[in-house]
Amino acid sequence: MAVLNSPRFQGSVTIEQCLNGARTMPPSNGALPETDRDAVSRVQRALVDLGYLLSFDDEVDGTYGNRTAAAVSRFKFDRAIAPSDGVVGPRTSKALDDEFPPGAMSLGVFAPFVVTQRVDSTVAGLLDELTGLAALPWAGQTALFALQELTNQNLAGIVRASQANDLKAQVPAAQHATIDQVAAILSTASPDTGPFGLTTRFDQTGWIRGHTIFQDSYLDRAVPGGERHTSALLSLAHELNHFRNRVAAITLDAEPITAADYVDVATANAVSAAGGDPTTVTRATFIQEVGARHLAWKVYQDLVVNHAQAMLASGVITRPAAIAELTTTLLAGQLLRATIKFAADGADNKTYHDNGYMNSLEFFHPGATFNQQAAIWMQTANRFDYHNVAARTDEIRNTLTDEFNAASPGFATPGVAPAGLIGA
Repeated sequence: MAVLNSPRFQGSVTIEQCLNGARTMPPSNGALPETDRDAVSRVQRALVDLGYLLSFDDEVDGTYGNRTAAAVSRFKFDRAIAPSDGVVGPRTSKALDDEFPPGAMSLGVFAPFVVTQRVDSTVAGLLDELTGLAALPWAGQTALFALQELTNQNLAGIVRASQANDLKAQVPAAQHATIDQVAAILSTASPDTGPFGLTTRFDQTGWIRGHTIFQDSYLDRAVPGGERHTSALLSLAHELNHFRNRVAAITLDAEPITAADYVDVATANAVSAAGGDPTTVTRATFIQEVGARHLAWKVYQDLVVNHAQAMLASGVITRPAAIAELTTTLLAGQLLRATIKFAADGADNKTYHDNGYMNSLEFFHPGATFNQQAAIWMQTANRFDYHNVAARTDEIRNTLTDEFNAASPGFATPGVAPAGLIGA
C-alpha cells in the first residue's frame, strides 16, 4: 500500500484512500458531495501554495466546490495527468504529495540568534530559506531586513509563545508584562484562524524597538512539507512589515480625527468617547494591515512563480505557458475590492479590531460611504515603506494611489458605490 510522505497530508484517511485508488475526491468521480472537510481543506491549502487557488482566507473552506475542482483540473493539466478533470485520484494525490516533501531546516546566518534564544529555530529555518531566494525581489528582502534588524538590536527577537520568556532578557523590565499578555493571547488562539503572530513595538528611551511572537502550533506546522509552510513565510513578511513601519505607525496613532481621513467625523468622535480604543487606533491598525497584507501578497507571487519555474525545469510541469498563467497581475479595482472585504470582515471583528466605527458605517452607511472610508485608509498605506530599495516601495505606493484614483469618482454620488464594490 502506498503511503503519504508529506506532513501536510499524513493522517488523512481520505487522501490516503485516493492515493491507493480506494476512492476519489469527491467520491464517485465527482458525482457526490465531499463530506471530509479536513481532507478538502488540506488539498485547498496545497493549491493555494501552488498558485492554483489565490486566497487562504476565501478558498480554504473545506467545501469541494467549482473553484476547487477547476483548480485541481488546472493542476492536473499542467502536469499531463489525464483526464485533467477536477477529481483527485491516485496520480493527483501522489503529485500533490510529491510537491511538498518533508525536509530538514538549515539555520544559516540566523543560527547565532537561535543560540542566544532571540529567534525560534523554526523561524530561523524559514528565514534561511528566504535567504536562499535573494534573487527574488520581495521574498529575499524579507530575510535581509530581518537579519539587519536583529543584528542592530532594533528587533529584540522572533520567538514562539511557549518561549516568550526568552525575550525578557532582550528588553526592559517594563516590557515583560506585554510579552506575557501577547504570549497568553497566542497560546489560546485558534490554530486554524489565529492570530498566528503578533508584533509589538515599544519605546526604549527614544529608541523604538519591537519583537514578534508566533503561535506554537502554527510554527509546528510550518516545517518543510507542512501545511503552514508557505503561510508562515508570508506571515514573517507580514509581521516584519509591521516592524519596518513601527515609527510611522506611532505617527498614525497620534493623528487627530479630521474630515480628510474620516467620512463621518461625528461618529468617529462619538465612538471614541464611548470608551475602549479610540477610532484613531482602529484607523492606524486598518492601514497597517492593508500595507502588510499587500506586501505579503508580493512575496507570495515570488514564491509561486519561483516554485513553478523549478517544477518546469525538472519536468514536473509540462506546459511552459503555466508559468505565465500562475503570475497574477492585479486588475483595476481588485486590490480595492479585497480591501473592502477586509473592511467588512473587520467591522465584524474577524480580521482586525474595530472599535465600532466601521461597524457603524457598514450598518448605517453601506455602499459608497463605507467603501470610501476603506479606500481613504487604503491609500494612506502609501505612507509606509515596503522594501530596502526605494523603487520597490514605490511600486506598492503607486498601486495604492492608482487604485484609489480609479475608484474615487464613484464616491461623488452619495449612496452609489463604484461598480463591483459593496452596495453596487
